Amino acid sequence: MTSLAMALGALPIAMSLGAAATSRIPLGIVIVGGIIFSWY
Repeated sequence: MTSLAMALGALPIAMSLGAAATSRIPLGIVIVGGIIFSWY
């Protein structure tokens, strides 16, 4: 349950828009992907 909350909390970083989004999107994908991968 905590992992799911962390993944959903980091999801806006992976789906960010704007000028600095190009540097934040890969970081968000790694965070969300790592949490989901460690969950299974």
